[in-house]
Amino acid sequence: MVHTLGHMNTPTDNMLSLVPINEAANRLGGISREKLYGLIRAGELATCHIGRRRFIASDELDRFIRAAQVAA
Repeated sequence: MVHTLGHMNTPTDNMLSLVPINEAANRLGGISREKLYGLIRAGELATCHIGRRRFIASDELDRFIRAAQVAA
């Protein structure tokens, strides 16, 4: 489920959509949470905390995927 700041529905162009960690791992080809947290610790992915939850912005996931495609 994608969360948008202030809403819990389909994101629009003017809203920042946030992806929970489990979904982010799935979007990155089903990598493990451990691998995803390793990428976060290495500074390869930026995260956002809201309360006790951690999210990755969908734009950040897109940036990471584009960078991986260029490097390949």
